[in-house]
Amino acid sequence: MRTEMNEQQLESLLRMILQFAGGFVVAKGWVDEKTMLGVVGALVTICVTAWGLWRHSDVEIVKSAAKLPVVREIITAENSESLMGHKKIRVEL
Repeated sequence: MRTEMNEQQLESLLRMILQFAGGFVVAKGWVDEKTMLGVVGALVTICVTAWGLWRHSDVEIVKSAAKLPVVREIITAENSESLMGHKKIRVEL
């Protein structure tokens, strides 16, 4: 069974990767630890905000709803290429 990462998992993974990279940069002496903490915090905030905006778009919400086993069919007026081909989603203009 394939599962998707939720927002908290993605945020944790991103934070760990950035902290690892930041530790490497600090160890090399390219920047100090205080600066790196600020940079990592800013990057995590920007990335998580962008991810949240994308995941909560109308098209993504419809696609997420279509994955639920209790949903039989979704009828939408949204004519988006990314909605085409889904078995449960029907577009009516």
